[in-house]
Order: sequence, then structure tokens, then C-alpha cells
Amino acid sequence: MKEKKCKVCQAKFIPYKSTQIVCSPKCAIELAFSKPVKPNYAKIKREELEVLESISKVRKDLEREINAIVRIIDNGHKCISCNKFYNKPFAGHYHSVGSKPNLRYNLFNIYIQCFSCNGFKGGLLLEYGEGLINTFGLKHKEFCEYELVSNNYVLKLTITELKELIVIAKSIIKVLKIENKQYNNLERLQIRKKFNNMLGIYK
Repeated sequence: MKEKKCKVCQAKFIPYKSTQIVCSPKCAIELAFSKPVKPNYAKIKREELEVLESISKVRKDLEREINAIVRIIDNGHKCISCNKFYNKPFAGHYHSVGSKPNLRYNLFNIYIQCFSCNGFKGGLLLEYGEGLINTFGLKHKEFCEYELVSNNYVLKLTITELKELIVIAKSIIKVLKIENKQYNNLERLQIRKKFNNMLGIYK
């Protein structure tokens, strides 16, 4: 073997194998600790995605329970957009989840819709607004269109908080099912206010 210079202490030594670059175990340890530890980006990315997927799932779970509350409150009333009865009720957002994700759980932003208006017709926003006027009055429509947005809520709910809200939402559904009644339009707004306060998201 040819003589080499140690990568750590610079002392000359004769290696016992061609890949040896340090003269002693001490220098080998020092070299090992001197090398920067490269983060495992693939693992980090995978863990981040798992967290995001978990949060996304719990958010959707809560939204499903909130939508169930809306369907019970508005049960027996016509679609807010087309003013027709439906085979299967859906909970339609006035401000879409995509455009205003901070309002996705606000009961004042969600009313009963038919499958067609909610799915195939993109919510029929113009007709939705007219439905709010015809059902609850112009003042309430303006409240939904402007005041809800101007409050500019920021949702920063942790997984723990989301899970706690799911429990509250399920308890609200249980109460509504026990009560088992059709609410008039004034009651529909009063109950929305009551349960928004109970959930405590939009204070």
C-alpha cells in the first residue's frame, strides 16, 4: 500500500486497505462527527403529507357533521336555489369552500339544496342569493353576502380542536333528532345562531 495523508490530523500513514482515509480510530470518529448529517427529505415529506392527510380527513369529518345539522334544521323546506322539493337533500354553501374556506363550518353560510343545484349547476349562486331574499329577507341575504365575509375569520383549528368540535356537532344532531320537528324560517335562523355559538368557531 502507498503512504497516505490522514484526512483529519494530516499525519502520514500506511493504510491497511485502499479505502482507508484516516490514520486511527480516533480520527475516524472525529471525521464521522464532522460530516453534516443530511436530512432524509423523502421521510420528512412523507411525514408531512401524513399529517396533512390526517388534518384534511378530520376537517372533512367535521364538515360532514355540520352539513348534517343543516339538513335537519332545513328539513321539509325547498331547495334554496331552485325553490323545489328534492329527493335527496344536500347542504349547499353560499360562499363555496374553495373560495372562502374559513366559512366552511358557519351555519349561516349553508342551506339546504337539491342534488342538481348543489352538484351539476355549481350551486346557482345568483339563484341562491334570490332564494335567501325570498326565504329570509333582503337584510339576511346582505348579511350572508357581505358581513360574514367582512368578519374575515381565520380558521386555525388543530386536529384535537377539530375532533372536539365533531363531538359537539354530533351532540347537536342528537338533540335535533330527539326534537324531531320542522322549523319555520325565523326558527331556522335562531337555531343557526344558537348552534354557531355552541360550536364556538365563529365568535
